[in-house]
Amino acid sequence: MKKSANPIIKIGTYLALGFFTVIIIINFGMPDSGGCASVGKNDAASVNGQKITQIQVNRFIEMRLKDQGMEITPEITARVLDHLVSMELDVQYAKTAGIDISKIAADKMIRRSFTDEKGNFNEDSLKRFMNNFRFTLKEYHQNMKKELVRYELSKIVEFSSAVSKDEIQFANIIRNSDYQIKFVFIPNRDLSEKYKDKVSVTEDEISKELKNNPAEVRDPETDRERLKNKLQSKKLELVKSELINSLNSVSEKGGKIEEAAAILGAKVMNSAPYKIGAKISEESNQENVLTGLMMSEIYTDGIINLEVGKTSKAINTIDGIYVFTPSKKELLPIDVKSEIVIRNDLFSQKKDYMYEKLISSFSDKAKIKKNRKMFESLGNPQNPEN
Repeated sequence: MKKSANPIIKIGTYLALGFFTVIIIINFGMPDSGGCASVGKNDAASVNGQKITQIQVNRFIEMRLKDQGMEITPEITARVLDHLVSMELDVQYAKTAGIDISKIAADKMIRRSFTDEKGNFNEDSLKRFMNNFRFTLKEYHQNMKKELVRYELSKIVEFSSAVSKDEIQFANIIRNSDYQIKFVFIPNRDLSEKYKDKVSVTEDEISKELKNNPAEVRDPETDRERLKNKLQSKKLELVKSELINSLNSVSEKGGKIEEAAAILGAKVMNSAPYKIGAKISEESNQENVLTGLMMSEIYTDGIINLEVGKTSKAINTIDGIYVFTPSKKELLPIDVKSEIVIRNDLFSQKKDYMYEKLISSFSDKAKIKKNRKMFESLGNPQNPEN
């Protein structure tokens, strides 16, 4: 019987299916969910009572990393263990979700993974593979079942991660937009000063409030000052409400932002150029981020829908009142190449999100234990429980 052209590469390719690549293993660890007690001296970890042995850790390193010429440090070993723990969590979660693989399906995949040039099963290649990596047939069969279970789970995640045209278009707006706005802002302190006759509170008003609302009586030393501030805030909101009505009328009739500025008695300012989704700051002082404006639904809707030069409705924030108008709205058209890049990026992000959403509640409750002594013997500079 002829040898398979490259059976180890074939099986290695299959085993790579799943959620995580070797690069992810190296760059990201997985937090420990439990202590390190009750782990056998030959066990690297346990996940809900299911053991991960030191042999499994070493085997993974031999199969996945050493042929890449990578230096196997204690830190890499710890991250490999994180990955094996994550794999075990995937399998356990999949079982709770009703995903299972039959013995026949695992047998078929093993036979398909070790074929000669004519496509016939090559038993000698399978035996060499198992000897090289110290697998028994039972162990390898179980390992294949786990990989197939994880593959089925990955298909569910991928099915839930389809990317729509609208998502691609929105992502293009975020990546390739060049926006700028004109805005007017008046802070509450300026409004309080400008309309001090309307927002001032008398001692009689404070006394009346205390008399009519016994619940406001808390501390004789601070009640009057606290109530004064409370009543001033209420009066200021009434002033702001009147101004907002006037500003909204400007917006509804298509008036200019200069008209809104005149109502507020404030000057028109420019933002620095920005991309949709990025922070917006004042052009003349880019440390001044317009947080209140950015957090408003009036802004998020208006920046997309308002034409250049059209004035928004008033934005009432805890700090004051904003009004804005787009002064620059440029968007690069999306070509085929850019669409493919965006689609792939979004698919990857959604897949990671969907995976986390599916398994997080399960993994958060998992009892994960790691063998501290095994890592100490390797001279691991990091605590394996981190």
